[in-house]
Amino acid sequence: MQALNSAGAGPFSECVSCQTPPSSPGAVSTANIKTIVGASTIALSWKEPNNHGSPILSYNIEIGDTMHTTDGDNPEICIEGLVPETTYKVRVQAINSVGPGPFSSPMKIVTRGLPPLPPILECCGFSYNSLRLKWGDGKNLDMKTYTLEMESPQSKRFVPVYQGPSQTFKVTKLQELTAYSFRIYASNEEGDGPFSEVYTFTTQRALPPALKAPKVSKITQTSCCVEWLPAKAIGDDMLSYKLQLGTKESDFHVLYTGIQTFFTINNLLAGTEYSVRVAAVRHCSDGELPGPFSPCTTFCTTSVMTVETQPPKVFSIVSSWKNREPLTDQQWAIIILCAFTFIAICVAMIIQQILS
Repeated sequence: MQALNSAGAGPFSECVSCQTPPSSPGAVSTANIKTIVGASTIALSWKEPNNHGSPILSYNIEIGDTMHTTDGDNPEICIEGLVPETTYKVRVQAINSVGPGPFSSPMKIVTRGLPPLPPILECCGFSYNSLRLKWGDGKNLDMKTYTLEMESPQSKRFVPVYQGPSQTFKVTKLQELTAYSFRIYASNEEGDGPFSEVYTFTTQRALPPALKAPKVSKITQTSCCVEWLPAKAIGDDMLSYKLQLGTKESDFHVLYTGIQTFFTINNLLAGTEYSVRVAAVRHCSDGELPGPFSPCTTFCTTSVMTVETQPPKVFSIVSSWKNREPLTDQQWAIIILCAFTFIAICVAMIIQQILS
């Protein structure tokens, strides 16, 4: 301190120090609050405000109608147990030995939605080496991504077989009459949802392949021979064949059942059109499994022919002589020459006999 008069300023006094008492801390700036939002959690962190002369002891966090307090002066907290897709008002307050400071400006934070639940898995198509699976109604309005997994028969571990937005998938290269296990989960921008329950579907037995159209030979008025190529064997199961015959006026009926690849059909009608077809039959332990019929082969039996009476040979010769064309001059010259030669030879032989 220094005194002043008309003569001038006097000397300063000795220095004296004093200290103001501490007060409650300042407000936390919302610009310094960082958030990490989940479906049911909100993680908050912030920069420590001015403590106003007294160290900060803890923080109060008001979220909705609930108050949370940090452990010590740690400027972060993770609040759990929140409702997905819900808006919360959040405020932060610092506390020191003097008392609590003012709350920060309120922040509105919206929790994220839950990942989608798994769909129900169905099998809409069976065959001996494939399974067609579907889930949903074919409309993917939420743009979900689906991951379908199948249990490997070798490792017994689930491996992905499809991932994408489609709601149907055909699993191929399977074994006949074998059970396969599947599970599925859905994903969206919120994350991966839980796995579904395990679904098990079984492939069917393989049908015998369709045969080529049979060949028909040795066709007569009342019979014919039918042949066909054998079907490829399926495992150790026996294969037999079923031959059917039909006409335009009648349906197909079975003529032959057996293991041979040929059959002779008798008692047919002359001049009639017939169709034949053949199918392979697989004999399994639990019954017969017929395959599809081959394309039809159409044929017609020969008609009855009228036999004409042959005319006598004499009449034929006379007719042939009458209908013959006249000889030319050259042909007549050759005939006369041959006749004179024959006569000369005969005369020579007679003279030789007389002289001897």
